[in-house]
Amino acid sequence: MLNFDKVLKEAISRDILTVSEVDDMLKMTRKKLVEQKHPYVINSRSNGRVITTVREDGKLKQISAVTMDDMMDKLYLFYFENKKNLTLNDLFPEWKDERLKDKNVNIKTVRRDNEHWNKYYIDHSIIHVPFCKLTTKMLNDFFNATITKFNLSNREYNNMKSIMIALLRIAIDEEIIVENPMNGIYIKSKFRAVRKKTDGSKLYLNDEFDALDSHLEEESTIEALCIQLMFQLGVRIGEVVALKLSDIEYGKIAIQRMEEKVLVFDGEKFKSAGVQIVEHLKKENDSEYRFILLTDVAKEIIRKARELNPDGEFIFERNGERLTARAVTYWLSKYCRDAGVTYKSPHCTRRTTASRLSNAGLPLDMIRDILGQVDEKTTLTYIFNPNTEQENLDIMNKAMNKGNKKNKKKNKKN
Repeated sequence: MLNFDKVLKEAISRDILTVSEVDDMLKMTRKKLVEQKHPYVINSRSNGRVITTVREDGKLKQISAVTMDDMMDKLYLFYFENKKNLTLNDLFPEWKDERLKDKNVNIKTVRRDNEHWNKYYIDHSIIHVPFCKLTTKMLNDFFNATITKFNLSNREYNNMKSIMIALLRIAIDEEIIVENPMNGIYIKSKFRAVRKKTDGSKLYLNDEFDALDSHLEEESTIEALCIQLMFQLGVRIGEVVALKLSDIEYGKIAIQRMEEKVLVFDGEKFKSAGVQIVEHLKKENDSEYRFILLTDVAKEIIRKARELNPDGEFIFERNGERLTARAVTYWLSKYCRDAGVTYKSPHCTRRTTASRLSNAGLPLDMIRDILGQVDEKTTLTYIFNPNTEQENLDIMNKAMNKGNKKNKKKNKKN
């Protein structure tokens, strides 16, 4: 293996390179590295001094230098010579800022990770340990203690662990560390068991659905029709309020856009900034952009909506304004109350549709496509027993009494 120090000394001693040439090459290389790493503007003041900003310990800090060359030296020392002392606490703010600028990353995911950082990481000493000193045992102790302290489910653990995985990956990519201390992690703490509820709290049971649907039929307002179509299609509430008549073709309706809440980060916290309509991307692996077959009932609902809203761009409009998800949520709550039905969230309508279709014998893969999901395992979490207790008892009696009836017939013949 080449000894670069020896090669460099020999190149200088043999006049292949001069000391000033080596210095110039180093300055150019450092300048390029700093420009790639430094996200803030470097300004020159009237007195000739140069100023800029860096993020240190999660806070913005101003630094100054006499000349631009001096500034480059300071920034190089800050970003590269001090890398050995970088910690999780140093990298998390940068990672968050980069993801906020990345249009491919949903801001809701960034907010969730920020909440998890504040809940599970911020008060733990591990975030101040330099990456080069992090060990598998430290991570083992941290994760096992966190699982126990917060009584985490397996899913909650995986969500909070994803932050550590991402930051360690960055540390490896930036050559802060060579080996990943996550390798060899052993979880011995017990996860909180999450049982799938079967008490009807996750969907509208058959009697509830029938009562609510009858009431919606009587009302026949644009809001009632919107809720009825949401049940018929199994779509998200943000998708049903974004449907247009132009989405209908050959007995199917294209689900290609949805209303989405707009979140912004003001430098300190995430806050709501209204809603917007976003398009589902039409691509090979996308499950949200999809076509759903229109049932006879769905076609009749759309026909009625068109009579109430003949000139609207969207199927569900009132006085020329598109219905919002917030408004439909309010009307669902009101109509449930009026119908004497326990209110359940709009997302429960999707579980209701999936459960009723499954109960009627529709194949799982088709239910998955209707819901706009990639994995059938996810679809299974939407399927519950929609029967009432009496309906379940009737089914059990019917099933268990068949054998008794056959035995009675045989006894009569004998």
